[in-house]
Amino acid sequence: MSCSNLKYELQRLDQAEKKVESKKGMTGTNVAAALFWLLGSAYTYYDVGQTLETIGDRRSHITQLYNEKNCQ
Repeated sequence: MSCSNLKYELQRLDQAEKKVESKKGMTGTNVAAALFWLLGSAYTYYDVGQTLETIGDRRSHITQLYNEKNCQ
């Protein structure tokens, strides 16, 4: 990947993280899940956590590549 590709990927990860973060909390889906199936709400929080962890891992890898290429 070129430096510009790596930079673009980091920007996409930032956008993805913001989108996932917006799914946390008491969204309509979470409230409905809590009313009809308490575990559904718990799973939503677990899923968000797993996704954020994956984004963080990907960001670390891309940042390492970015630094190894001495991108500015």
